[in-house]
Amino acid sequence: MRTTLTLIMLFVAANSTLANEQARKVYQCAFMENAPYGVTAWSQSDMVRTGQGKESRFVPYNSDAAKGLILDATTLRDVNSNPEFQGRETSFYMVYNSKGWYIYIHCSEPDIRKRVDLKKDVALEIFFSPGLEKVPYYQMIVRQLPGTVKQYDWGMPHRHYRSLKDGTRVESLPIDTGYATFIFIPWECLYDRLPVHGDQWRFSLMRWGPSMTWGGRVHDTGNFGHVRFVPPSESQKEEIEKGILRVAWFQFQATARKATTLWSDEEVGDIDFYNESLKPLIERHMTLGESLGDPDDWNAETVEKCSDVIEDWMEFKYVISELRSMFLMDKMFSDKR
Repeated sequence: MRTTLTLIMLFVAANSTLANEQARKVYQCAFMENAPYGVTAWSQSDMVRTGQGKESRFVPYNSDAAKGLILDATTLRDVNSNPEFQGRETSFYMVYNSKGWYIYIHCSEPDIRKRVDLKKDVALEIFFSPGLEKVPYYQMIVRQLPGTVKQYDWGMPHRHYRSLKDGTRVESLPIDTGYATFIFIPWECLYDRLPVHGDQWRFSLMRWGPSMTWGGRVHDTGNFGHVRFVPPSESQKEEIEKGILRVAWFQFQATARKATTLWSDEEVGDIDFYNESLKPLIERHMTLGESLGDPDDWNAETVEKCSDVIEDWMEFKYVISELRSMFLMDKMFSDKR
């Protein structure tokens, strides 16, 4: 009896998981080298004019569909018949290219001029994680009328998780048909999570006023939708990787210059640490980087040659911290001998 009950429970759980996966929305994010940049460019783009790549399968926030309990069809009929939602469609578009990830969000408002006059805002809440497993997620809250943005990092900064606050670009504007928001996330913020192999990322978008969701509820990562990045061609992949290498090289040089100024200072630095540990390491990296030639001439072979140092170049501040710890440990134990 107990064995039978266990099998029934496993069967029900498997069916529930399958149903959730069937209900989960998946957006196909294509590569577009000359992607529109900014609200105005997107609102006038061919994609928006033709509806190519448009995603508008939003459901009421507190519905069973939002909780991942049912498929969308029934709830979508409720949206169309509910006066609160009529004429107030929520939609988004996405593309990516060698520079980064582009998101355009449009919130239709039948009487946008009146809403602007009365200062009636629409807020957006965006969640995403660059992967499906063991990846902390990011959260962003955008108020479309004042154009304010608050970003929340749901992970502690370290070599493999960094804040998006300094790199992300967000613009919100009222346009003739409603409120629109543009988001750009450059690849250097997520260089170790590049979606170049058909990767899928968790993603959801909530609109407040009226309350709508594309998938799940706030922080409900298990019911978020997925973004599938259409694999780039080999030449497109090379452009992405060359761009990351270029950023890494120049970021390393900037960090190395600041570190040299600090640690070689006789009053505030540590000359022994600089001469014995830091300076030789910087020189080794500089020799490698300079041997690559003009960054404009880099190719796939260059990327392959530097595959083992890109992370150290990007995260050289952590490299210095680790080097400093080793230096002090060695010094402490040598003093005790």
